[in-house]
Amino acid sequence: MHRLLFLQFDKDFTAPTLLRSVFEALLGKDIILLSLHPQLFVIIECIDSDELLDFTHYLDPIMADLEVYFKIFVSDVINDHTMTKERFNWFVHLLPSIWTYTSKHVLTQQELLVPYLTQHLAYQEKEIFISSILKSATSQPALLHTIKKLIEYEGNITLASKKMYMHRNTLQNRIDKFQQMTQKDIRQFSHRLEVYLAIIFLESL
Repeated sequence: MHRLLFLQFDKDFTAPTLLRSVFEALLGKDIILLSLHPQLFVIIECIDSDELLDFTHYLDPIMADLEVYFKIFVSDVINDHTMTKERFNWFVHLLPSIWTYTSKHVLTQQELLVPYLTQHLAYQEKEIFISSILKSATSQPALLHTIKKLIEYEGNITLASKKMYMHRNTLQNRIDKFQQMTQKDIRQFSHRLEVYLAIIFLESL
């Protein structure tokens, strides 16, 4: 069993030996390190237990050690080595654009669906969905930002108002305004999903 770690650097990285030593120390095992080009490296990590390291907690210290900025895409565990080449090629094909549609610095394969959908819809298709779902709210970027953050906080008004430093009543007023403009009630899961995707599509135009 193994998984693929794609490291996308913001500039040419010229110290692969250091990169190898940092990740081998972090993972506690030998790794296979490949350089696809000076800004894209791939680590093949052999998996010998059920415990998988979550790189979200380690990214800042790693970047401090390497004195460089990068993002990591983490594949699922691959059980059949005959699938490795197919998965590898698919991920390489997606990598140039997936970071455009997410603010995450560590992206797992399970989190790839929204960036993937965003990438594969044509401009006109996105516009159709956006106008159908968000209607006149497309002209209210601050309102859409509030609604997006609320959805990311699972619709929890109390939590969202604290995180956004916004009075609960102010947030509720914005929710009511959004519902009047779109007829979308984000208390309903299907509405939250539609609205969130539409906002993501809008941000990608």
